[in-house]
This record gives sequence, C-alpha cells and structure tokens, in this order.
Amino acid sequence: MDNVGSGNRFQYSDNLNMVMKTHYKLFSLILCAILGALIFALKICMAPLPNIEPVTLMLMLITLVFGARAFASASVYILLEGLVYGFSPWWLCYVYIWPLLIFLTLPLRKYRSRFLFSAVGGLFGFAFGFLFIPVFYFTYDLSGKLIPYIMADIPFDLIHAGANVIIVFCLLPPLRTAFERILGKYTAQSSLRSKARQNDLDTEGNEDADAARRRRTADKLH
Repeated sequence: MDNVGSGNRFQYSDNLNMVMKTHYKLFSLILCAILGALIFALKICMAPLPNIEPVTLMLMLITLVFGARAFASASVYILLEGLVYGFSPWWLCYVYIWPLLIFLTLPLRKYRSRFLFSAVGGLFGFAFGFLFIPVFYFTYDLSGKLIPYIMADIPFDLIHAGANVIIVFCLLPPLRTAFERILGKYTAQSSLRSKARQNDLDTEGNEDADAARRRRTADKLH
C-alpha cells in the first residue's frame, strides 16, 4: 500500500508540474496577444510622426523576452491593421515583413548589447521600404519604374532607420529588464505555489503512511 501511495504521489507531482508549465505557456501566449493589440494602439498614437513607429521596438522586445511567442503579437497586430485599414497590397507585405523581424531577432536572445539591437533595428528600418518591392512590383506594375521608386523611397527609409536606432537604443534595454523582472516575479510566485502544493501532498502522504503502519500494527496485535 505504501508503494502504491508513493507512486500516486509521484504521478500527481508530475501532473502538477505539467499543469504549471502549461499554465505558464498559456499565460505568456495570451500576454503576447494582448501586447499585439497594444502595438497597434501605439502605432495609431504615433501615426502623425513620419516613418517613426513603435512596432520594430515592441516586436524585438517581445521576441527577446518571450521567444517565438512573439509571432502571436505580430499576428494580432497584422490582423488589426487589415481590419481597420483594409487588406490592401501593403497589408500583404506586412504578413512577411514583421515575422521576418522576429526571425532576425530570435538568434540574438542571448545577447544584451544595445548597440547590436539598435543596429538590427536601423538596418531593418532602412530595408523596410525595399521589402515591399516583391508585392508592389506586380500589383502596381513597377516595371521600368523600379529605380525611380527606390530613389524616391530612400529618404524615408533613412528617416525610418535613424528613428529605429534611437528608439531601440534608448528604450529596448530598460523595457527588456522591466519585462524580465515582472515575468521573473510571476514565475517565482507560480513556483512557490507549486512547492506549497507539493509539500501539502508530501504531508498527506506521510500521514497516510503513518495510518497504514498503525493499522498493520493493530492487525498483528489482534
């Protein structure tokens, strides 16, 4: 009986750990989706500023903190853009442009250099206009007009790049630290709750074992 009870306790402990891990994954996924809506709101607030946007900063931040779950943020943001402004050719470009930024940022999670991240943000900002060309070339018939299109777009790409460098350099490190602290506190609290439940389980198991030994002792006396 003791072995059976011990086996049940171990199985329950494994199930509890699995539930806690699943809970954390679900929590972070929902949080990333909410952050995607926040990105859209920030983008609207900054719309009057030419080629200055918060999307690059936020997607890099979410990727560095939550990893691949940043795709949930990008998906929500891109969907909201389409629902509000229409599913035009530029929206189709967003479908691959913003996930590309996440792919570029994922291998950099182990680094903490603001110079590295600001360089990535700046290069992405400069390349942003060029990334529309595969779709715009066919939808707007840029054949014979490609060079003028690129030359006209370069000044805006330079503004975009410069803004990204400044925003990422100044805001990414403190925001990342703040997010990691908040996430660390949540994880620590979840771990404490899990350990407390495990301690309760161990106490209950010990009490069951003591009761079983007392029953066996009583049976032998009879």
